[in-house]
This record gives sequence, C-alpha cells and structure tokens, in this order.
Amino acid sequence: AIPILERLVTLHRSAEAWLQLGQCRAATGDPAGALAAAEKAVQIGPQRASIHSLLADLYQQAGRADDARAHRETSRALRQATRQDR
Repeated sequence: AIPILERLVTLHRSAEAWLQLGQCRAATGDPAGALAAAEKAVQIGPQRASIHSLLADLYQQAGRADDARAHRETSRALRQATRQDR
C-alpha cells in the first residue's frame, strides 16, 4: 500500500492520502516517515481531528510531549466542534 500512496500524494494534494501514508508508515516501523507524512497532512487539512490524533500519537512516541499534548487538545476541540454542529 505504501508505494501506491506515495504515488498518489505526488498526483493529488490530499490530506486523506497523506494521513493514510502516515498510518501505513507507522504500522510498518517507519516513525520518521510517518511523522513527515502526518505533518504534510495537517498542513493540507488542519481541520481534520484524525490527523491531529495521529500526530499526537507520533509525537508522544518521539518523546515530544508538548507537541503531543497540543495536537491531542486540537483533536478533542475539533471533535467537540463537529458534535456541536450536528
């Protein structure tokens, strides 16, 4: 899946594709690649709670607690805002 996603992100500017690439890289033991993909995803789709959640997990694993906390809080706020919009 990773080669397909790597090709997709070069063809189409998609936060979802970058998010999926980050998730795949994390699942296959590439934390640096996962973090790079997730950071690109959040640049494209900063309103996506799932991207902030992945970043929080990746930053936590990298020992960057402050960054992890900030993204976890952003993820919660976005999820709460989405619920209130319903």
